[in-house]
Amino acid sequence: MTSTGSLSGRSRRGRNLRLAALVAALGALVAACGDSGTSAGPAPSLPTGCTPIQSPKVLPANHIPAGQTATYNTTPPSSGNHYAQWAQVGGSTEPIKNETQVHNLEHGHVMIQYRGITTGQINELGDLIRKDPKKVLFAPYPDMEPALAFTSWGKIQTCDAWSDSIPALMQYFIRVNRDNAPESID
Repeated sequence: MTSTGSLSGRSRRGRNLRLAALVAALGALVAACGDSGTSAGPAPSLPTGCTPIQSPKVLPANHIPAGQTATYNTTPPSSGNHYAQWAQVGGSTEPIKNETQVHNLEHGHVMIQYRGITTGQINELGDLIRKDPKKVLFAPYPDMEPALAFTSWGKIQTCDAWSDSIPALMQYFIRVNRDNAPESID
């Protein structure tokens, strides 16, 4: 009887060791994938002059009266107080008020904003956005320092200048951050 118990104990230990090895292998696979373990695919190479995606402190998000201004901790804003009305998705040739765009971000939208890039570069980004327009806004932002800024709720990524990698970086930011907000709705 004792030998049966020890065989049973050895079988359990063997199963436990195999299970532990499987869990370790899966953990190593997930760790090796890093960000690429998401459905967004692997992150593109970060162009010179671009920041990684940053997660600044999320500010309180209350509705404020139209015409009132709010203070933000990023430029362009990535969270905070905002108007009750949001902007229509798509492209705009005019800047979108901070207090309006923040409401879009709160609902899972992504803002792509630019300053000082060429018409050809604007058209290239606009063409890519039109292929996948869900919850994306595209507009100039003349009062920011970087040439490009990608924002979503609680996230921001900026680039000081254009590079050929910007379109892939923008598409990745959209895939990773769209619909990641406290009130994501269609």
